[in-house]
Amino acid sequence: NASHLDKCISAVKELNAHGLEYELYNALKDLSQPKFIDELLTPLLENIGEMWKNGEIRIVNEHVSSAVIRKILNTLIDNNSIPTNAPSIVIATPKGQLHELGALIIAVIASADGWNVTYMGPDLPAEEIAVAIDKLRPKIVALSIVYPNDDFTLNREMAKLKKLLNNGTKIIAGGRSAKSYSKTLEYLNAKIIDNIDDFRKELEKVRN
Repeated sequence: NASHLDKCISAVKELNAHGLEYELYNALKDLSQPKFIDELLTPLLENIGEMWKNGEIRIVNEHVSSAVIRKILNTLIDNNSIPTNAPSIVIATPKGQLHELGALIIAVIASADGWNVTYMGPDLPAEEIAVAIDKLRPKIVALSIVYPNDDFTLNREMAKLKKLLNNGTKIIAGGRSAKSYSKTLEYLNAKIIDNIDDFRKELEKVRN
């Protein structure tokens, strides 16, 4: 896996979209889907984030690699066959949160676990999330909060969401910056999860 990861990181640095895509599909042949996510994709995204912060790669490298990874994740979601009576989950990143790959990863995990996933993408205003909850009545709403970790917009959006919600949907929040908003998320009765394992356990718990 280290070699898959190293090759992916090289492709990101070289701005080699085809090379990155080839290497990720190659890894999918070698690894089960959970291992692919836990042992390759998650560390790859962490590496990309760190390299971007340290100035080792430019915004364009991050954008190109994100587009490739998004394409692969969407393919994985499409390949999972979901039973018609599957419980439903709505996944989004709130307004001001532009990083969506964490949200897509949990969409893949949920669909692999047999959930009916509605993935709503990044930067979604509270009222739009509320409309989806109203229409779809999901068992879970998962919010991905990655960056920034000091955005007052998010606090305002979560307060708005609280006003708009009146049903028993469980809200889960995760991502690198979720803990920075713990007060606001507690107000929303949202459960903050730390990692993918916790997310899988939460799915299991709600389902049972």
